Amino acid sequence: MRNISGPASRPPAPRAAPCLRDMLASVEEKIRVVVAGGGTAGWLTAYSLVTRLGNLLEITLVESDQIGTVGVGEATVPTMRKFHHIFKVDEREF
Repeated sequence: MRNISGPASRPPAPRAAPCLRDMLASVEEKIRVVVAGGGTAGWLTAYSLVTRLGNLLEITLVESDQIGTVGVGEATVPTMRKFHHIFKVDEREF
């Protein structure tokens, strides 16, 4: 039996995942992103990408004039306040 003194051995700390913004910053050309669908989800996705990574991406939103209002956006009402808070949207402006 050996007596070992000193700090217990620990596994190495996990490395933090690289930030997407940092990864994209090393790319010389803007990355092209297409958001398919201009409904609530499409517009919110495009807005999120523009606000967070807009200067690194070329974003195109594709929507159809032939598809009418579906009306599913009403289901987003409970989560919209959080979205507005994250993106600093002042609800009083509406």
